[in-house]
Amino acid sequence: MLKIKTGAELTIDLNAVKDNWLSMYNLLKGENENGICAAVVKADSYGLGVDRIAPVLYEAGCRDFFVAYLSEGMELRQFVGKDSRIFAIHGHFAGEESYFDEYDIIPVLNNREQIKTWLEYNKKAGKNLPCALHFDTGMTRLGFSAEDREFLFSAGTPLKKLNVALVMSHLSDGGDLGKKGGKSSRQLDLFKKIKENVCALLGYKPLFSLSASAGMLIGGDYIFDLVRPGACLYGFLPEESLAGKVQLKNVVSLNARILQIQNTTIGQTVGYGSSYTFTKNGKVLTAALGYADGYFRSFGGGKGCGWLDGYRLPVIGRVSMDLTTFDAGNVPDDVLAKNDMIEIIGEHIPLNEVAENAGTIPYEIITDLGGRYERIYTAVATDTENGV
Repeated sequence: MLKIKTGAELTIDLNAVKDNWLSMYNLLKGENENGICAAVVKADSYGLGVDRIAPVLYEAGCRDFFVAYLSEGMELRQFVGKDSRIFAIHGHFAGEESYFDEYDIIPVLNNREQIKTWLEYNKKAGKNLPCALHFDTGMTRLGFSAEDREFLFSAGTPLKKLNVALVMSHLSDGGDLGKKGGKSSRQLDLFKKIKENVCALLGYKPLFSLSASAGMLIGGDYIFDLVRPGACLYGFLPEESLAGKVQLKNVVSLNARILQIQNTTIGQTVGYGSSYTFTKNGKVLTAALGYADGYFRSFGGGKGCGWLDGYRLPVIGRVSMDLTTFDAGNVPDDVLAKNDMIEIIGEHIPLNEVAENAGTIPYEIITDLGGRYERIYTAVATDTENGV
């Protein structure tokens, strides 16, 4: 049967995901032998396919997973074992409580209303299901505020009625981690005080978690009971300033099909708006990807580039919906003749560089990779001898 060709191929190295998680696990164990290394798999594992990535992480030894929404947790549940804990960071919306119960998903409670409705459901169901608490220590996004803390740590607090499995917060500035007196340092100090208050109120010690990838790479006091790596699992650093803290393997590579090569003459223009004009005779290479595939318009005008057999080709003209044009004027004809794909992300153009060229961050690049690519997942061994 004829294989239908796609415009571009997105290769996702599952072995690299597994090895990256094990690297973070080993990093954690160097700080806290009893620490738990979770995995953030929200947004379809950063757009790379939770159905393929979650089983690999489970095989490696991961048993704690974080998603954003209940719906993501319900999907994830079918790909990991019953011994896994799934935390939904956004908590529950009123009326969803029974689904958290049915699918064994732990809501992260962020506000007083969520505490109220969670307690009401448990009372009605005759249960005391686990939950997590999220305290805002400086992100000013989700979590209990300073005003909430005053109420929650007062007499008659509803916290005592909850079955708290985890208490968490989130660092807002990975760039200043480890700097004395910086924002992250102040968040750390506040989280330590929250820990003291929570343990005193509950009469027991739940798990505490402050750090995702960035906090893990700094280590020290930022390591509590559970850590939540995300970015590092997928092969990139949350902050370039953290380079050298851990060796990560590249997970994603993207290659686009070469559709056409044209010889050009002086004065000839390229693409919409005639935004590029040739000042000498040259060649233009047209590749099968565009902003509908998550290749941003901001790559136009020479900000983006491709790699072809030893030659770097800048983007010329505008990126359109399905097509991108590259300057191939310096590429010999024999090189062009023997290649049918151009590298967009990979060994020669790493993800961090691609993001910098677009004026954004790697998170946005990989989560926006479109659905039209042929996705190629590398094979991964079925044994667990390299897991934990």
